[in-house]
Amino acid sequence: MTEEGVEQLYDEFHTPVHVRAHCLQVARVGLQIAEELSEAGVQIDPELVWIAGLVHDFARIIDFQELPSDLGTKEDQIVWEKLRSTYQGHHADVGAKILEEMDEKVLSEIVRKHKYTNIIDDPPQTWEEKVIYYADKRVMHGDVVSLENRLNEGHKRHFPNESVSPEEKNRRHAIHALEKELFAPIDLNPEDLEQRIQ
Repeated sequence: MTEEGVEQLYDEFHTPVHVRAHCLQVARVGLQIAEELSEAGVQIDPELVWIAGLVHDFARIIDFQELPSDLGTKEDQIVWEKLRSTYQGHHADVGAKILEEMDEKVLSEIVRKHKYTNIIDDPPQTWEEKVIYYADKRVMHGDVVSLENRLNEGHKRHFPNESVSPEEKNRRHAIHALEKELFAPIDLNPEDLEQRIQ
């Protein structure tokens, strides 16, 4: 898929502006890591990472419990309602299914693997899958933040007033292990990523 194809995807599914901004930032983080890995001799396709970052959340509207009445135009709302009645499930799975229907099988798998629980349930295998999974966990809305800040924010948003479960601790441990794996071959620290992206 090309960048033009990404724009067509956004237009077809009326991907909200704030979701596009998040996708762009994830793509930027992913590309930075992918290029560093490539320079270190790792077999990774930075262009594929870039495109995957741009599309990873294009179906994010699926997860909204309710569509805010002030989000988008009337036409957007109609498209979103149709999307939500056609597909059920997590936005990563829905996005992957749509991409697979478009014969974008590799891209589809990267998008499917970025689902948060997959770090334990169905871990990313390829470098591209690993980078996009991780990059998404470093971007809060449109901002690059520390892994810990992002994980804490996500937990508070989805499980307010609940302590961190043993299952969640296992996921966090696996995500931190992934961070170490990604940064071990490169001359970049996770803490420096935010400044490098700016």
